[in-house]
Amino acid sequence: MKRIIIILAFFSSFLSYAQSYKFYYSNSPKFMNGTDTLKFPFTGGVNAAQFSNIDLNGDGRKDLFVFDRHTSRVLCFLNLPGGYEHAPFYEQKFPIMQSWALLRDFNGDGKEDIFTEVIDNRRYLPDTLQQVGSRDGVRILVNSGTANVLFKPISNEVKDTGRTPEGYGLPPNYPNFNRAPRLLQLNSVDIPSIEDMDGDGDVDILGFQSSDFSPQYIENYKINSFNIKYLSDSARFILRDLCWGGIQFDANSGLNKFAINLRKDQLSSCYYRMYPMQKTAQMKHAGTSSLMLDINGDGIKDMIYGDVLFNSLIALINGKNLHPFVRDTIVAQDSIFPKNTTPFNHINFPAPYYVDMDGDGVNELLVTTNNTIGVKNTNNVWVYENTGTNAKPVFDFRGNNFWLFNRTLDFGARTVPVIIDIDNDGKNDLLVATSGDYEQTMNIKDKLLFYRNIKTNQNPVYVLQDSNLLSLTNDTPILEMHPTFGDLNGDGKKDMIIGNSNGKIEFYINQSNGAAINFVLQTRTLADIDAGNNSAPQLFDLNKDGKLDLLIGNKAGIIQYYKNTGTTVVPNFSAIPTIDSLGKITTRRSFTTSGGFINIEPDGYAVPFACNLDGDSNTIEMLVGTSSGEVWLYTNVSDTVGKVFAKQDQLFSINPTDEAKAVKFGSRSVPFVGNLDADDKPDVLVGNMGGGLNFFASIPAPVDTGWIGVNELTARNGAITVYPNPASSTVTFSTVDMREDMTFEIMNIVGQVLSAGEVNHFYASHTINIEGLQSGMYFIQLKGKTQSFTARFLVNR
Repeated sequence: MKRIIIILAFFSSFLSYAQSYKFYYSNSPKFMNGTDTLKFPFTGGVNAAQFSNIDLNGDGRKDLFVFDRHTSRVLCFLNLPGGYEHAPFYEQKFPIMQSWALLRDFNGDGKEDIFTEVIDNRRYLPDTLQQVGSRDGVRILVNSGTANVLFKPISNEVKDTGRTPEGYGLPPNYPNFNRAPRLLQLNSVDIPSIEDMDGDGDVDILGFQSSDFSPQYIENYKINSFNIKYLSDSARFILRDLCWGGIQFDANSGLNKFAINLRKDQLSSCYYRMYPMQKTAQMKHAGTSSLMLDINGDGIKDMIYGDVLFNSLIALINGKNLHPFVRDTIVAQDSIFPKNTTPFNHINFPAPYYVDMDGDGVNELLVTTNNTIGVKNTNNVWVYENTGTNAKPVFDFRGNNFWLFNRTLDFGARTVPVIIDIDNDGKNDLLVATSGDYEQTMNIKDKLLFYRNIKTNQNPVYVLQDSNLLSLTNDTPILEMHPTFGDLNGDGKKDMIIGNSNGKIEFYINQSNGAAINFVLQTRTLADIDAGNNSAPQLFDLNKDGKLDLLIGNKAGIIQYYKNTGTTVVPNFSAIPTIDSLGKITTRRSFTTSGGFINIEPDGYAVPFACNLDGDSNTIEMLVGTSSGEVWLYTNVSDTVGKVFAKQDQLFSINPTDEAKAVKFGSRSVPFVGNLDADDKPDVLVGNMGGGLNFFASIPAPVDTGWIGVNELTARNGAITVYPNPASSTVTFSTVDMREDMTFEIMNIVGQVLSAGEVNHFYASHTINIEGLQSGMYFIQLKGKTQSFTARFLVNR
């Protein structure tokens, strides 16, 4: 094997940075929670989590998949021998989804597939299947990957067979069993149950249609009593029962309960029997969650039910085995669940999930909200450990300290990050404006949090210093607080401007004295500016005259430019923008409906951040946050009237060896460019509606023409992924197709071997302690008799 020493390649990687903008996922900045270091601070926050298990990397262990209804984001956590690790590399393998997403093995191949909902005016489907034309449909994507997940959509809107089995009574005038196939419709606000209901080995669906009083049972018909064989990926569903279990929600009682019917005539639909009662009842609201689970160990699925109007869960006991019933029949209900421990009665619209959260093979019960507004949105997952078995669970309440929230930055809802030396000690600190936890702020008293750098700029460590800096909303509430800082009066101190929900601009003079932070309100209506709802200001010298101007984004999705016509000591702004649509930027997405009509989203939530990324003071770049959660980059930004700025939307790389891609950070992304990780290069910190942060570093990967001082190896029949990258204390590498035991070596850039060992091919992921390595670039080589792999990674301290 030949040696390659190409110094030019190393330097060209840095030169290319000035021409192509790319930022790399990083977990390197250290944040403390008490005496503990947050394991993965930059997950972006979660408000209304939905949990499923899936083997992401093919190692035979069930990992954890989290989908957030509020921000339509996916989070992935690998179940590794040392504990769960955040694995954003796998998050990019999931399609765009919304409302709900549950992972179940649809085709019986042992791999979890995706069941999710799709709505016409929100879909951006990366496929050529028939486009959807209705709301509340069901979409299925099959996992066709081998060692890693790879999802292929088989239907954008699943239909039933059009056949209703004879013997099941239906309401008057209901279409008979010869009707045409209909879409499977489930309320988009609900969480359906997707489980094997009849014990035939494939998953069925149980859920509610709009305003239904009773759950409907939709049977997966691929495996059936008539021995008809269908392809494993065939979507063969049949409407089996309009009122599963013989129950109907008792909407007149004002309680979270069902009317249960124990009549033995089980060949007539309970929907039909209760039809007169339903007509006189008030309309049932949409908003239900259901989990089918054998609670009492009798081999029959019972139901755990949550409702949008209540804080509690109820258990509905299936007595099919206890009575001579042909069909599932609910014979009892318990309004206190779980009964043997602290029951759940904590949060509005509870949704239960039965998943393995600690990697021991036994599922636990997780309960959180299915609501996106008006509910507690921090520490809102209640954990019930299963001290029994999966076949007969026994739940023991363990509190609401789910490990995900103990290891990340999650402030509640909506975050605006600012990197600034706020305490005047010469070190960059972090401020975060946030809507916070709804139970504390009620979404009308936003807060400004202060994370102080307690170490150095070369080795920063951030600790929460003040959870309500300056007490800005104690007297007058501020909704949608958006701060920006800059010296407006020429005293060398950075003053503060704040935008808010009503489009006004608040102005605070910095009168701090050393570490004593003090900002004094001057006006809540600077220059009578009304930038439109949700003003997102930035102080920046756009016209390069030495004075800070105002760039203000808003809910309408445009950016306005207000020129500072005053002096460096006395600023002056007009109430009328100098340019009312800077760069002709709009962050409102357009889409084509199934009928061929072009619609434009009503809101854009543009958030500007002008900066200098490439070191060239003659050019200005601008990152822009959007309602969709993406961050866009505009180049050659100026104050030229009518100029259209060039846009780049592929900026971020999760895996250092991948090309830059567009990344969805959750709804309403808020970018900030600064230096948080001590490399003295511009990094990107992104806030969002999920209440957390994402961090991307600017350290570029070397070009692929050669590696410095390292034996050139060609990876055959596979690849290796290294994460986190950059790393600080440990590094994990996962191999896609390793078929034999191998040796590994970690080398520096001159080829010196610093660490070595062996890896077993039965494990797809391996974690190595690298605390003894200095900051810099390193390489890892895996060698076997027939295979070899090489990857590079960075250590950043």
